[in-house]
Amino acid sequence: IRKERNPDNSFKCFLVIMKGASEKVLLKCNQIDLGDRVVPMSRELQKIIEGKHNDYSGSGERVLGLAYLELDKDRYPEDFIFVGEGDKKNIPTSELIFLGLMSLFDPPRVGVENSIDICKEAGVQVIMVTGDQPGTARAIAKKIHIISDEKLEYNYMIANGKSPEVAMKECRSIVIHGDELAKLHREDTKRASDDPEKGLYLQHWLEKKEVVFARMNPPQKLI
Repeated sequence: IRKERNPDNSFKCFLVIMKGASEKVLLKCNQIDLGDRVVPMSRELQKIIEGKHNDYSGSGERVLGLAYLELDKDRYPEDFIFVGEGDKKNIPTSELIFLGLMSLFDPPRVGVENSIDICKEAGVQVIMVTGDQPGTARAIAKKIHIISDEKLEYNYMIANGKSPEVAMKECRSIVIHGDELAKLHREDTKRASDDPEKGLYLQHWLEKKEVVFARMNPPQKLI
């Protein structure tokens, strides 16, 4: 939350500013700032943004979405007290105005691919766990030799016409989204400890030679 002022230093309004995972920020926006005007968000504009996001993340760049909203000063006067957490949270986080994407490139450490090659030659499986988006994680994993052939990656195969069953059987590598892990983990905790299906989803993933967990939050890294 930022307090905006007029040229004479009088209170203008509060400005909500949001940055984060572009796909999540985009879901909170119903308008977009085109520079010279603000217009309603449309599915066509969403597809353009998603395409740019995929271009950047596919090159191994980390992508953030930016949005803002000027709050009505009659409803949110200068002495308004904002609460950011809990049941009394009152900061608007929906119906925002999408501002744009920001990407940055954080290259892997020099020589990391050689270390991974040595591990592979010794029969050690290297598993990548990252908070990056799947597209970024996949591109980086390929650069550092964790993924050897992106055309044999599970999601790539599905995107190119393979059924989930066939893709899982034939893929060499798999990129798993943290949301999928969370969903299956919740379902798995309901199973009895002697249920033969318990933990089977994780076992199937780890049977693949090349495994990447993307969009992982800190608690998930302990699962």
